[in-house]
Amino acid sequence: MLTLDSEHNKKDAAYSSIKELAVNFRFRPGDQLHVTELSDRLHISATPVREALIQLYGERLVVAIPNRGFFAKAPDVAELEGIHEISRSILRYSVMTRRRRFETDGIPRPKLPLYRVDASESEEEIIAASAQAKLIELVFERIASLSGHEEMISIVRNFNDRSHFVRVVYLETRESSVASFDEPMAIINAMEMEDTSLTLSHIDRHFDRIIRELPALAKEALSRAYNAQSTAPRDVASSRGRR
Repeated sequence: MLTLDSEHNKKDAAYSSIKELAVNFRFRPGDQLHVTELSDRLHISATPVREALIQLYGERLVVAIPNRGFFAKAPDVAELEGIHEISRSILRYSVMTRRRRFETDGIPRPKLPLYRVDASESEEEIIAASAQAKLIELVFERIASLSGHEEMISIVRNFNDRSHFVRVVYLETRESSVASFDEPMAIINAMEMEDTSLTLSHIDRHFDRIIRELPALAKEALSRAYNAQSTAPRDVASSRGRR
């Protein structure tokens, strides 16, 4: 007999797995996400998969069209610019109000090398960029927590998810990206010194750089999503449902 806990665990497993694919643009943009195909791939029944897709739609990580189903998203420059500006405002507010102390416990201090010994040069860049993106996202969430507002924290978490792949592309295409942890570390150091002006300056510099490059970053992210799927089995995101 299935218990409530087991059903909840199945939904969590489906949600985590599909979210990981969506956040990293492992679905072909525009393809329909068929519940039955996802269910077969994840070895989870259709109901928790459907519930996970509904939740991800609410988080703006997938698209839903009435009477048609769910679809994989493509990077949208206007949407990305909007969530960057909203999150920047929340981070600035959080830094200026500081209702709590900035906690650095659990924030990793990068140690070289940041890549596998057996990795190729391109793999090294991807691994390092992904690690740096996760570090930046953790810092942003910690800063948002200073506001004391759960809704603001939730918005920044969602921003981290929706902008993750573009952030990885941005970091990967920077010069010396393998060892480049300067942006998050500069923000961390300024927060530890409780230097509000310097912290805001570093935050603005980071956001200005990305926003300025968003059109090119979104184009590159879209290209990578299509290229990654060109050699991958199409067992989840089926071309039968292309929008």
